[in-house]
Amino acid sequence: MKSGSWGSILLILLFAALIAASHGKSLALVNDVASAFSVSFAQAGWVVSAVAAVAALGAPFVGWFVDRIGERRAIAGGLVIAIIAGFSVSLAPDFAALIALRVVEGAGYITVVLGSLSLLLKTSSARQHDALAIWPVASPIGGAAAVIWVSHIVGTGAWRQVFVVHAALLVVALLFVPLLPAAPTSHRSSASPKDILKIYKSPGLLRLGASLGFLYVLDLGLVAASQSYLAHGRGISPMILGKMFAASVVLMVGCAILTGQLLKRGIAGVWIGLFGALLAIAGTIVVYSPGVPAAVAIVSSVVAGGGGGILTSWLTTRIPSVAPSREQLGTTGGILSQLLYLGMFLGPPVVLGIFDNFPRIVFYAFVAAANLTPIALLAPKGWLSLSRRGLAEAGAP
Repeated sequence: MKSGSWGSILLILLFAALIAASHGKSLALVNDVASAFSVSFAQAGWVVSAVAAVAALGAPFVGWFVDRIGERRAIAGGLVIAIIAGFSVSLAPDFAALIALRVVEGAGYITVVLGSLSLLLKTSSARQHDALAIWPVASPIGGAAAVIWVSHIVGTGAWRQVFVVHAALLVVALLFVPLLPAAPTSHRSSASPKDILKIYKSPGLLRLGASLGFLYVLDLGLVAASQSYLAHGRGISPMILGKMFAASVVLMVGCAILTGQLLKRGIAGVWIGLFGALLAIAGTIVVYSPGVPAAVAIVSSVVAGGGGGILTSWLTTRIPSVAPSREQLGTTGGILSQLLYLGMFLGPPVVLGIFDNFPRIVFYAFVAAANLTPIALLAPKGWLSLSRRGLAEAGAP
């Protein structure tokens, strides 16, 4: 397929969603794994964390690897690793073997994710904003689909079959790799691993990285906090929470598409990001305000998710602007993706710790700070007085 075509963009996003399903499927299977191997719930949680651990540690180097060998080769290789490991997980004789195989599975997954992201970063300029704005919603879509699917299997003892079916789906995906757009070999990097450190020192990447880092910690922490608060604190049923999550994902997709369209029409990204930040802050405050009716809290949670989706989509479209060269887009994406997986570790304990141990006003302040940090770090100087043309010249997308 031609780079920049909607067919190629949707195919790339499908690969990312299939990979994200790995996290979703394991979230729903923690209790089953704990029962199968007679381990504690906390220990069984490593069936989820093991995948994120390898991604958090290895993402920059995997991104460098993608730059060296090319995206399609990386995606194909990552799928083969994930397929073999996925099938092997279903045969794991003990808990230690299960976790080790999940680590290998995670290595394959992060290779596919960064290969897919690099292809989107190299999408033709006409649709690059659209492609990158939609990228953040691939993970929620894949995760939500997996949770919905696996929820019917939880408690039946058939958890091993989930890994078999997912691996089989990846085999089908492998057949579609030749349809992915191929970046010219001239765009492959000759950089060495030590050059990764030079990218880390880039002021633009540091600002974007800090913006995404704060936002990921908040967003992934709120996933845990909202489940606990709305289910146990407000008595909302799991079925309603599932529908709320599905509605949030649908709204995020719509907001991502809208963000890409607005950027293409020349509206300064900082204004789009600010609108999303304010929407997310207001919605989150309403959700966690005592005395708010449950129905209002549910709607506000969905709205807050849409606002966060707008902000994240804008930030994602800025990745090409902080890469040192087109040949190092994979490495740059790997460094920034590393923050997502670190957010998986830090988000729940940080957000839940603030929510449970401090006055509610401190929690609200943290929510506001995390959402407004990108505006403070990425807005051009004097942006309030600049015209749209001036903003573009100052570096806003």
